[in-house]
Amino acid sequence: MSKELCQINDIEMDHYDISENCLGTKGIGPCLCFIILLDDGRIFMEHRSDNYLSSNFTNKNVRLCLKNVIQHVISYPHTANIKTTIILGGHELKKRFELFSSRISQLISGDDVGDDDDDDDDDDDETELRHYQQLLKSIKLINTCFNISSKEPATVGECGFDCIVEQVPGDEIVVIIQHVKILHKWDIITGVMRLSNENSSFAVGQTVTTAATSADENLRIRQFRHKCIDHFRKNARAANAVEVEGLLAENLFSYCSSISKQLATKLSKNERELNADDREMCNVTSAIHADDEEEDDEEL
Repeated sequence: MSKELCQINDIEMDHYDISENCLGTKGIGPCLCFIILLDDGRIFMEHRSDNYLSSNFTNKNVRLCLKNVIQHVISYPHTANIKTTIILGGHELKKRFELFSSRISQLISGDDVGDDDDDDDDDDDETELRHYQQLLKSIKLINTCFNISSKEPATVGECGFDCIVEQVPGDEIVVIIQHVKILHKWDIITGVMRLSNENSSFAVGQTVTTAATSADENLRIRQFRHKCIDHFRKNARAANAVEVEGLLAENLFSYCSSISKQLATKLSKNERELNADDREMCNVTSAIHADDEEEDDEEL
């Protein structure tokens, strides 16, 4: 990533932004991060919480969510086309997030033909429909079960990640940094990943960013942390990243940690907030997400 970049806009939850340089966002847990790279070199990123996701992921609701994201992309004036789409986030043990990915796969393959709610295309303008089709064709990576959820976040910690994206000539760089932490107590980076067209690598381990004495004294905390590390390794391998060790791993941890420190909020005048219209379009209700509690019994 370019050394001359001193600060990177940290997109707040339920916000989106576009940039000609790079963008990032912190604390992606039970949220989804949409990354869209345009062929004019610009980057669009949206950090969408569960408050703006439907409680029931049908083909229609997922389609509407993607179109809602597209509306945000084209709200910024440009004539560019979408060349790469990446969708990351969610929790492994919550069935809704797994269903979100499978619904997108159906939309890509056309298996949603016959969906009785498929007439919403009639309301799309030409630009929106074209970019929606480009989005489906350009999905490079989708993982909506990226995190391990915790039943006791105040005791054993919770898992989430930061994401920073940059387009450079001939390449696309995505940096992912997994944290296991208890807010205001301790924070440990347990995995880092650098994805690019040239080569992708990852490393796992434990880099303390805040005081974490208590995190090493509790067996359940250590078990949860190692469970998160194993899950990160699985995700990285699924993204075709190669694990590095030794000095290469140390360098990757140092690089990713330094990039994360460059994130700062409220740097961009382009950043916008999701609103009630977005909830309405995506069929979001105030109902509790029913199967969020249907988690694996082995979850900590």
